[in-house]
Amino acid sequence: DLAERMVRHCREEARSSIRDLRSVTLEQRGLCGALQEFLEPIATECGARFTFEVEGEPQPLPGPGDIHLLRIANEAVVNAARHASPNEIRVWLSYERNMVMLEVRDDGCGFNSSAPPPRGHFGLTGIAERANKLNAAYTVESAPGSGTTVRVMVPVTPAFRPEQTVT
Repeated sequence: DLAERMVRHCREEARSSIRDLRSVTLEQRGLCGALQEFLEPIATECGARFTFEVEGEPQPLPGPGDIHLLRIANEAVVNAARHASPNEIRVWLSYERNMVMLEVRDDGCGFNSSAPPPRGHFGLTGIAERANKLNAAYTVESAPGSGTTVRVMVPVTPAFRPEQTVT
């Protein structure tokens, strides 16, 4: 059973990696558009209301940063849809001067976030690995009966943010 779940997870990750490499939506609509397009159907399929909010001026992250944030949000929403039976899933993206923050919050059944994940479950591990690739701080807050919040804070150095000039 564990081997089957591991193979299934690896297959899903491989498919996601291929989609990441070919993400036309991400290229054409940016991270905000891709988040809306990919996540809303997952939420509505499980019967949850989906809310998406953006604060600040969206700007692409360097390298594969947008892809990693998209995959983190996708994993958090998929986890909520599969395991939490939420009524609402809220995704919030905030662009600040030196940081981009992503928050995915659901009002589902929650879980003991201080306990290790069950064998064969790799979603939170994948979130941690992608956050580490971004040098981001991340938290997972949850408790039984309280829903779950996944928060990722990506530092953005001024070198990657072109200064706007006033003309």
